[in-house]
Amino acid sequence: NEISLLIKTPQGGILAVGCSHPGIEKILETAVKIAPEIHSVLGGFHLVDMSDAEVTAMVTRFHDKWRIKRMAAGHCTGQFAFAELIRVFGADFDHAGVGSTIALPS
Repeated sequence: NEISLLIKTPQGGILAVGCSHPGIEKILETAVKIAPEIHSVLGGFHLVDMSDAEVTAMVTRFHDKWRIKRMAAGHCTGQFAFAELIRVFGADFDHAGVGSTIALPS
């Protein structure tokens, strides 16, 4: 079981996830039924056990398929995934750790 929170804003949904054990894309599929545009995803994406090729493909889908504007990844996302998120999202990527401040759309 996993608990996620979706906050609706005029710029799109802000999705806060825990560790995404069911799969971050399954969580996104449910979220877009509530808020068709997802602006930000925050939390753990649990990509640490995926191959580098799978991670690269998923990060590309976050950007191109899901059209997510901002990503903030936590611990279980994995080091390679952090690097790929930085490569793809650049300044629109934040590390979601204890004490982090992440700007959200108003």
